[in-house]
Amino acid sequence: MRLHAISAATAGGLTPSRRKVKSRDAPPGGGRPVGTSLHNPDWAAYAELCGATGIKADRRDQLDQAMARLFATDGPAMLHVTQDPELL
Repeated sequence: MRLHAISAATAGGLTPSRRKVKSRDAPPGGGRPVGTSLHNPDWAAYAELCGATGIKADRRDQLDQAMARLFATDGPAMLHVTQDPELL
């Protein structure tokens, strides 16, 4: 019997829809900008560095194949799905 454990995580502090973006949220009157300029890391590459299988899907048409690879992988694996922040 094969068991699958799924752990979903989001980088809530880094997703553009949940953080202040400097260009969009500059204070009125030209004050000091607030927000962050951090970028999301490549979680699939990070998984590979840790010895796991890293899989990345950048487009919807890649998702089914990426999920199949994820569940076919023996051992730890991470699927990094990118999305358009304007669609959130």
